[in-house]
Amino acid sequence: MDNKITIVIPCFNEEAVISNTLDNLLFLLQKLISDNIISKDSQICIINDGSTDKTQEIIDKYTKETNQIAYIKFTNNFGQQAAFMAGIKSVNSSAIITLDADLQDDYTIIPDMIKKYKEGYDIVYGVRNKRTSDKFFKRITSEMFYNFMNLIGVKLINNHADFRLLSSNAIKLIRQFNEKTLFLRGLVTIIGLKSCNLYYDRLPRKNGKSKYSFKKMISFSIDGMTAFSSFPLRFIDFIGILMLLSSILLILYGMFDFSFKILIVFILLFSNSLILISLGIIGEYINKIYIETKNRPLYFIEKTTNL
Repeated sequence: MDNKITIVIPCFNEEAVISNTLDNLLFLLQKLISDNIISKDSQICIINDGSTDKTQEIIDKYTKETNQIAYIKFTNNFGQQAAFMAGIKSVNSSAIITLDADLQDDYTIIPDMIKKYKEGYDIVYGVRNKRTSDKFFKRITSEMFYNFMNLIGVKLINNHADFRLLSSNAIKLIRQFNEKTLFLRGLVTIIGLKSCNLYYDRLPRKNGKSKYSFKKMISFSIDGMTAFSSFPLRFIDFIGILMLLSSILLILYGMFDFSFKILIVFILLFSNSLILISLGIIGEYINKIYIETKNRPLYFIEKTTNL
């Protein structure tokens, strides 16, 4: 298993790009093997996350042609983070590289990642140097997300998504996490092993469409925030104390001035809105507790090949 590298790629309805992705990565893999940088049993492992298009047919075609491509097929769509975790838990390699199927993250820096790994780094983060290929709204919201998460104490690598190399030491530690609400960008940073960043320019998507809708992005952000920080709950306490003090001041003011009825109506509406928002935040945390206590499996595997 020495120098065996496995590239783990989650896949959901990627028939438009998967052939191009596998061709490019196979070429890179064979070049690394011929240069004796990695061992000849190194692989690409596709996790089919419940695709309903022709993705699986294309994967089957490749796995029949070469043992360098393996796959894990889920019974249903369990999400990208679950797919990454399935690869991390199922693959037996010296190191794993996680990568999205659209190849917008520049896979050509993989040799540099392996070089850093051989220099002794357990985690090598692929970090986006600039995001000019992303739409303006996505760029702005992503920047806001990373800045906010760091502000509330969640340690993240700015502009790092899920393109990273993990050594066997890192894999061993990540496998110990059993939580159901996965946010790997946060989990990887808290294990404390030696790490470094490699920067690249994010590429435009050649074919197909991104599977990350605005709704999924919001859900993913909330999962990350509630999984790693109690700041929202403490913020509710702060707002509650602030509103209590404000109420006392208004009562005192009202004893001397009875002409501020409109202000009172505004305050009532504002306070009721804050109460509803606070209940929603508390509900998110209760929901996470509910999910964890059920202890359901994170995913179900229907079939594996070449692992």
